Amino acid sequence: MSLENLENQEQEMEKLEKAVEDNENKMEEVDQRLKDIESAIGELSGDKAVAETVEKNKEDAENVKEDLESKREEIKQNLENASQEIQEMKEENNESSDVLKKLEGLGEDVSEGREIVTERSEKLSQMEQKVKDLQSRLKG
Repeated sequence: MSLENLENQEQEMEKLEKAVEDNENKMEEVDQRLKDIESAIGELSGDKAVAETVEKNKEDAENVKEDLESKREEIKQNLENASQEIQEMKEENNESSDVLKKLEGLGEDVSEGREIVTERSEKLSQMEQKVKDLQSRLKG
C-alpha cells in the first residue's frame, strides 16, 4: 500500500473500530439472551413440553453467537491485514526519511518534506496502536 493511501487506511481503521464495537455489543446481548433462556429452561424443568419449545430459542441464540464468532474471526483477519499495510507504509515513510536525511546532508532545505514525514509517522503510529488495541479487545 502506498503512502498516498494513508487517508483510505484511516477510514478503514474507523470501519474496523465500529465493527469491533458492534461485535462486542451483539456478543454481550446474545450471551445475556443465552443465560436468560437457560435460566428459563431450568425453571421449566417440570414442564418438559414447554421447556422443549424454549430449547428452540436457545438453539437460535447459539446460532447467532456462532455467526458473531465467525464475524469476529473475519474482523481479526482484517485487523491483521491492516497491520501489515501499516507496516508497509511505515517502511516506505522511513525510506523517504532516509532520502531526506541524505539531501539534508548535502545542504538542501527539506523542512517541508520533513514535516510531511513526521506527520505521517505520527498517524501511522496512532493507527498501529489502534490495531493493537482492537486486536486485544477481540481476544476476550
